[in-house]
Amino acid sequence: MPSNFNGIEITDANFNGTALDLIYMNGVEVFSAAPLNEYFFNFDAVNQDSVSIPNTSTWVNRSEIDFEVEIASFYGGSSEFFVGKSTQTAVNGFIRLFKTSPTNVKLQVGDRTGGAAINEVNITVVDGQKHLIKIENLVVYLDGNVVGNLSNTECNLDANPFYIGRRANVNTGQFTGSLTKISVNGENFPLTEGSGFEFTGSIGTIGTGFTSNAGGLTYWNSTVWTLIP
Repeated sequence: MPSNFNGIEITDANFNGTALDLIYMNGVEVFSAAPLNEYFFNFDAVNQDSVSIPNTSTWVNRSEIDFEVEIASFYGGSSEFFVGKSTQTAVNGFIRLFKTSPTNVKLQVGDRTGGAAINEVNITVVDGQKHLIKIENLVVYLDGNVVGNLSNTECNLDANPFYIGRRANVNTGQFTGSLTKISVNGENFPLTEGSGFEFTGSIGTIGTGFTSNAGGLTYWNSTVWTLIP
């Protein structure tokens, strides 16, 4: 049913099965828009599917770490990385978020070699069920509930990319399942493109997809990009 506010009428409509919002002012249509389609990434560990997000900042202290991912995965019998950023060296720390069993995801945050101690948080999950994991202001959340905390010490995470679906710069440890939400440093990636290896965040950062499948982009477009009904 149309709604009216000071001469501005908003009407829901449908064109060939596509929902539209029509806006009228004094009976004259001034705007119509269809909502953007939303997708998720459907990863297959056999094809080494993963994505990376450039991270131009360096997280010096653990209080600066800010990301969330929503993932449903099916455990395949080895360490499967949800998130990997950097590798431990004399100058860099690291983040690892990986599944160690059907019901456990382990978070590890470490400083450079010889630096502050490694933080470790074990997160209980349901195999194959979608879960939202978030780290912000030293707090670790699962589906909105607090499940652990990080110590407020250094981590010296460099500006290397933030990987989802593999262990940092090493193309190993992929998972089979879905990636439905990504946010890094407060920037959301809405996943509305539906095709191509690149996807764009809310402030313009461009993420990139990777696969070892011989079909390359054709495989990525037809199988990894999946429309949310």
